[in-house]
Amino acid sequence: MEIWAGMAGQVLAGYALVVMTPGPNVLLVADAAARHGMRAALPRCGANALAVGLIAGVAQLASGALPRSGPALDVFALASGVLLLLAALRIARSRPGQRQGGLGASFLTSFRTAVLNPVTIAYFATAFTGPLVGTGLGAGWVVAAGAAALSLCVCLGWALLLGRPAVQRAVATRQTQFRLGTAVLLAAAAASTLAGAANGIAQAAAF
Repeated sequence: MEIWAGMAGQVLAGYALVVMTPGPNVLLVADAAARHGMRAALPRCGANALAVGLIAGVAQLASGALPRSGPALDVFALASGVLLLLAALRIARSRPGQRQGGLGASFLTSFRTAVLNPVTIAYFATAFTGPLVGTGLGAGWVVAAGAAALSLCVCLGWALLLGRPAVQRAVATRQTQFRLGTAVLLAAAAASTLAGAANGIAQAAAF
């Protein structure tokens, strides 16, 4: 038990660095919190945590089924890029103060984006076919629950920070700039993801 517990701790420590690096998942939380308050960001926080736990759980139950690299991962990246681009377009086209659908729609938008995140998929696919291979269900549950908790804590931290009234008032005076800035960042992430996926698929097709 001590061996797999130590390995699980190392994997979670590595994922803590991944999740604390702001990416598209956190950006959607930040946008909801800063423009509409912490309550509006909660579904996005829960969606991210659920998606991360699901990816880690699938990686453990079907070791080797999730791609670490190659064309299969590029397909996930392609789908992720398309969803990010759609999210950017929805935010850019929204009117100041307008919410992007209800809480359920907000949850689904973040869940679809997070569950196809190629970085998360590659990380846990590598973990369960490398350091954690053959460690059993115990390690899998610990890592899945720990990763989900890490994601939830980081997202809630951003929601608490950016959902404060003072931040909302500051954003309210520059709604258009903030909204378009968020859309541009998401679009840039989408373009980078799509370019990488297209390049990987093209290279695979050449062989």
